[in-house]
Amino acid sequence: MNVLIHGGESLKRVESLLKLVTFKKSAKSEDMKEAIKSYLADGLSQLSTCNLHNVDRNNFLRKLAEVNEKAKVVESIKEDDWPEYSAFVNSRKMTTLREVS
Repeated sequence: MNVLIHGGESLKRVESLLKLVTFKKSAKSEDMKEAIKSYLADGLSQLSTCNLHNVDRNNFLRKLAEVNEKAKVVESIKEDDWPEYSAFVNSRKMTTLREVS
């Protein structure tokens, strides 16, 4: 299942996810990062993205799948933390309301 939405992700989110993925230090890796940004944030098609950034489509799909796997982990952490965070925020609101009253 894909967590990431083609053309529906913010550039900031994509850049943050790319920090979690291992890339070799090379110009091709920078091209790949730009291709993933173009696809996820700008909404370019796979073919257009690969042609624009001069990356192999199979490599692009492999790296995109890796980014999606990292996004799944991030979403899982957020889901696990939400009840605790929500309870904390609600308790802070109650404390603030009591102080105002």
